[in-house]
Amino acid sequence: MRIASTHAPRAASHRRVASDRGRVTSTASAVTSPWGTRCPSWLVRAARSVTLVSDDLLAGFPVTLPWPVAWGDMDALGHVNNTTYFRWFESVRIGYFARIGWAADLSSGGVGPILAQTSCTYRAPLAFPDEVVLAARVEDVREDRFTMRYRVVSERLGRVAADGEARVVSFDYGAGTKAALPEGVRAAIADLEGG
Repeated sequence: MRIASTHAPRAASHRRVASDRGRVTSTASAVTSPWGTRCPSWLVRAARSVTLVSDDLLAGFPVTLPWPVAWGDMDALGHVNNTTYFRWFESVRIGYFARIGWAADLSSGGVGPILAQTSCTYRAPLAFPDEVVLAARVEDVREDRFTMRYRVVSERLGRVAADGEARVVSFDYGAGTKAALPEGVRAAIADLEGG
C-alpha cells in the first residue's frame, strides 16, 4: 500500500522506517501464520508498509500503517471527527494481529482477541488533506491480556496528533469466557516487540 504525497518534499531528518519482523508464509489471497490462522494478504502487506516519518515520533512502534485522511473523516467543525481515531486504532490493531498471526476462527468458536477498553488522547487537530501514520505496540503482557498503545502521526503537521491505549483480552468465543493467551501469540508478540 503506497500513498502518493501531494505535500512538499520531506526534510532530510526523515528516513524510511520499515517493520518487517513478522513470521508468515504467503499464499495468493491470504497469509497463514505459523499457528495456522489466516488473514487477508493485503492487511499484512499494509502492516509492513514503508513510511516516511521522523524516527523519534514512532520509536518503539513495530507496526505502522500509512493512512490517508479522507474528506469524509472531517465533521462540521472542519477537523477529523473524534470517532475516526477509534476506527484508525482498529485498523492498526487488526494489522498488528495479522503480523502476529492471531485471529479467531469464529465459525468453530476459536480463541481470539476481544477489546475490553480503549481510550484516546487528542494532541493536535487534523484536517484534509493529510496523510497519517498509524502505529501500534504491545506492552504489559499478562496471562490473559495485554495493553496495546497506539499513535497517530500527521505527515503534514510533522507531529503526533493522537495517542491511544487499549486493553485486549484473550477470549474463547466458543465458551464465551476469557482464555489464557496462546503461547504462540505470546511468543510472536515478544518476537515482534524485540523482547
